[in-house]
Amino acid sequence: GGTSLASVQIQVLSGGSIVATGLTDENGVYAIGGLAPGSYTVQASRVSYQTQAVGAMVTADFTTPVNFVLSANPGRISGVVSDIGSTPLAGAQIQVLSGGSIVASGLTDENGVYAIGGLAPGSYTVQASRVSYQTQAVGAMVTADVTTPVNFVLSANPGRIGGVVTDTGGTSLASVQIQVLSGGSIVATGLTDENGVYAIGGLAPGSYTV
Repeated sequence: GGTSLASVQIQVLSGGSIVATGLTDENGVYAIGGLAPGSYTVQASRVSYQTQAVGAMVTADFTTPVNFVLSANPGRISGVVSDIGSTPLAGAQIQVLSGGSIVASGLTDENGVYAIGGLAPGSYTVQASRVSYQTQAVGAMVTADVTTPVNFVLSANPGRIGGVVTDTGGTSLASVQIQVLSGGSIVATGLTDENGVYAIGGLAPGSYTV
């Protein structure tokens, strides 16, 4: 904030008609003379900034100060949320955070697409979450009048395999080694406890041999 804006167009209006114009210099300063005493509307406008207008009373032989603080036009964040198989995820919640606080939110549509507008230029954290998937957060820089693309690829939450090992007579077997294989490779192992019970977690959704 507080940065001087050069090349801002200043328009002086009387009764809705423009009676004088000018531009700010490299220091954001402008001066418009030759105005008859009376009441005017002074308007400041610049590309990528919101136009601002204020009233001013001009007095003979006096310079009336009229300063402006322009707000940058908002930007947008949009993108697609999909799983690791490139399948679009509908109903994923998108949250935009600034300084740890949520400033905007939205949901993906049936094609996994979302768009959130009205964001002041600056740095944000964008977070995507969905039931049964791991939440993901990334940084994003929003620029005035620009749509910043932020896409997500969410991984499914891991699952577990568990059970009981017994002999043919129904007696629980302790210290039985359990191996979980995927594509012929061992991806996880475990042992049954004194009651023949085992549980192996942290497994990505999919088909396994146990």
